Amino acid sequence: MIKIVNSKNALESCYIALCQQFKKHKYLRVKIERESRTLKQNAWTFQAYKMLEAQGDQTASEYRNYCKYHFGLAIRAAKEPEFAEILKPMLLNLCYEDRLKAMSFVDVTSTFDVEQMISYINEIINHFHDKQLPEKVE
Repeated sequence: MIKIVNSKNALESCYIALCQQFKKHKYLRVKIERESRTLKQNAWTFQAYKMLEAQGDQTASEYRNYCKYHFGLAIRAAKEPEFAEILKPMLLNLCYEDRLKAMSFVDVTSTFDVEQMISYINEIINHFHDKQLPEKVE
């Protein structure tokens, strides 16, 4: 069960769900994470993929997979070495095109915090400096 608690109502709902799960299982593991990426950052990336699609020779999904593979994996691996340790052998057995396709099934940017997402956006801007992209967000 994954719950995002960002309001008083969500907190109350989470508390009730935790109590129910504890009563049922007698054991829970709760992970409290820092602030994840912002909604503006999330919107920026999807707008960027769409803008790249309009200017390039790939779909928005293909640009998304390209960015996740070339920029996102390194950012996530820097903070989570175990992620890279598990994923690297799997990807090495694939050809480049299949590695890009595999990014549709790998959580990369969805786990990013605000700082990681800033790095990711900067990488996209630097790489596609010759393309029109949305105005930068922090």
